[in-house]
Amino acid sequence: MSTPQSTITLPAGQAITDVAGFLREHRLLTPDADGLVRLPILVAGRLVIPAELAAGDAHAAIGSAAYAEVGEVQVIRQARIDPLTLREDGHLLFLIPRIGDPRDICAVGPDAVARRLATLPSVDVARYLDRVGDALAPHTPLHAAMREL
Repeated sequence: MSTPQSTITLPAGQAITDVAGFLREHRLLTPDADGLVRLPILVAGRLVIPAELAAGDAHAAIGSAAYAEVGEVQVIRQARIDPLTLREDGHLLFLIPRIGDPRDICAVGPDAVARRLATLPSVDVARYLDRVGDALAPHTPLHAAMREL
């Protein structure tokens, strides 16, 4: 089994102007032909992209288990859900997030989150919410990719 390539971390504040293009370029949030889905994680304002993992290595690592670790990534077996029927469709997905400390992902508490949000200029918050809305609007590539999961 080969070791997956290193995880990519985008620095806090780096703008991604074409979200759908970025997801395509890094093969994120979309199942490949083998059912592998690479999942990015937001850690303290930085986007962390999991390392590449060959399908054979993922399948060998997980075997018949529901979970395995390979290098810097996790492999999580999950039944694929048909978005129209909301029932399992007989296919499996293998979710590939980076291994990390869960405390890095979660906020330390609502007061800390409120303090951080309070320092943001309202125009930046509004611009951010507009961009999220645009990216998730029906009939966009990102919306379609999210429905496929």
